[in-house]
Amino acid sequence: MATVGEQLKAAREARRLTIRWIAEATRMRTDYVQAIEEGDYAKLGAPVYIRGFVRAYARALNLDANSIIAALEKELGWKRPERRRLEETKPAGPDLLEQWTARLQEVSWHVVSPIATGVFLALVAFLIVRGGGSSDAGTLPPGVGEAYYQSPSATPALRAPLSMNPTPPEAP
Repeated sequence: MATVGEQLKAAREARRLTIRWIAEATRMRTDYVQAIEEGDYAKLGAPVYIRGFVRAYARALNLDANSIIAALEKELGWKRPERRRLEETKPAGPDLLEQWTARLQEVSWHVVSPIATGVFLALVAFLIVRGGGSSDAGTLPPGVGEAYYQSPSATPALRAPLSMNPTPPEAP
């Protein structure tokens, strides 16, 4: 029986297609197409890439990709892991999410909701009464004087370096 690469090559040649045409149709490199036809799958990388490239090649030739992949796996001796159902993989005991959900369902929300609202309103009232900040927010730290902005467009005669002197300059 012919290998998968030989089957794909024979199907390509029967349709009178070039390796370049297959490469463009599948967006594969031409050396990958040649590697598949020669059975040199090591050039293609991991098994997931090999399956993908062979599947794309088979689809470009309008072949049954699933049967080609099955033949490839048999040829290379690959076994697909069995898929388990979700129920089989679920832990035996209740998980953390189920425990929290059960606890939240036990809460009496018609009692908790007004209490939480009252605490929130008390916090807002406290922050409003307190003022939300310190009373000396507008004062400068000790030892730091005021500086006055001077426009860069001012004439050179009117420009003076910024002074750290706390007293404002005298008006002209």
